[in-house]
Amino acid sequence: MITLLEGLLLGFAYVMPIGAQNLFVIHSSITNNTVDSFKISSLVILMDISLAIACYLGIGLVVSRYPMFASILQIFGGLYLLRISITLLKAKSKLNLESNKQTMLAAFRSAFVLSWMNPQALIDGSILLGSFNSKYVSTSNYFIVGVCIASITWFYALTITMRVFRKKIDDKKFRIINVMCGLILLYLGLSLLFNFAMKAKVL
Repeated sequence: MITLLEGLLLGFAYVMPIGAQNLFVIHSSITNNTVDSFKISSLVILMDISLAIACYLGIGLVVSRYPMFASILQIFGGLYLLRISITLLKAKSKLNLESNKQTMLAAFRSAFVLSWMNPQALIDGSILLGSFNSKYVSTSNYFIVGVCIASITWFYALTITMRVFRKKIDDKKFRIINVMCGLILLYLGLSLLFNFAMKAKVL
């Protein structure tokens, strides 16, 4: 039980900080209907849990051992984040459900890229989760289950919260949210590309 609780607490600490995944869920919950909002958050949960399990099993060690693989992830991940950020910054301020609706394929692609195309997240996640894997030799399954429960709870709670307060968001507030999300994603994308450039000794 203690192992499960520790996994739950670490899971919340892992997913709660504002990042690309949370921004994606927030924006999707505002611009889509309820059913699609939960479908998209479910995709994010699926990607987040698969990433956590992969990190727990040590896939980050592969990324750190093969720099070329990490570089490819950084390039594609950085460019994709830049694309999303530019789209948000250029988006119209009108909060129109139909015009903002996206296909599930596009949502899946975004959820995958935002979760998996960050080699640093793979490495950090492997160190963080892998250390607990070595700690709980006989009860490790309970720990990762706790991490997964935290992911499910957080993203669904975030979706519900944004759906509840969506009616209070007018065009002006929607524009502010777009700009804030766009700038944060712009920073995250540039940081990935800058990190790649530094490692490649381009700068």
